[in-house]
Amino acid sequence: MGVDAILIIQIINIAVLVLWPTLAVLAVLWIRRQNLPEPQRVLWTLVVLAIPVLGAPAFFFLSTSTRDGKRENET
Repeated sequence: MGVDAILIIQIINIAVLVLWPTLAVLAVLWIRRQNLPEPQRVLWTLVVLAIPVLGAPAFFFLSTSTRDGKRENET
């Protein structure tokens, strides 16, 4: 493995180490502002904090389909 490959891997590692806590904090703040029942809010917070890389993106991806506590396909 060349020096360039190692440098790229280290840059990716640093990016993940910076992005994960940032996304986690943003997700937790977003969860606090959502109109969710308390158990659901606690569960999402635990998911975001317990699953390091996938928790926050999962919340943001799944929460985009809901607005004001209703799914977009509901009337």
